[in-house]
Amino acid sequence: MQKVEDNLNSLQVAKQYLSGLQPRQKALQMVNWEDSSIIVWFPHSLTQSLHPYHEPIELDKSRLLQANLHVFPDCYVRLLNAHSNSLQVEIGYRIQLNVAESKLNQLPADWNYRIERLNPTLFITLESETADKFMCLNYMRTLHKHGFKPIGPRWDRYESGMDDKFLIYIPAIRTL
Repeated sequence: MQKVEDNLNSLQVAKQYLSGLQPRQKALQMVNWEDSSIIVWFPHSLTQSLHPYHEPIELDKSRLLQANLHVFPDCYVRLLNAHSNSLQVEIGYRIQLNVAESKLNQLPADWNYRIERLNPTLFITLESETADKFMCLNYMRTLHKHGFKPIGPRWDRYESGMDDKFLIYIPAIRTL
């Protein structure tokens, strides 16, 4: 009975969302990670540029693949700090859960990584462009308008780091 009620609630949220869409408005989407997940995060200090994440994304992904870890194709960037022309970020990779803990524990310590274990999570996503300087403000208004509250830091999902567009991921709960 609870599952049916949850499905009805999800349909109600979807209906409210769809009725609020307007032409030329960026589409808000929901991504539900139904299973627990493991993210391996690598810290980076970068200089602001057109595509600052490209090289570290390629480096980190190749390291994980060489360690025989099954990595999902996309990666996530979490901005920790931005001053003037420098960026402090973490670049994360979702690892398939069938990876044994022993493989994760055998990663070289000099990689300076951290492992984050996530419970099943609902993310609200919105496509954005790298040149959009007001994306965060617009996104937060849209989240609140549709009855969602962020419950964690924002991530940006990239395929290669050379993309002009990316997806903003914000873990959220429904507040309606």
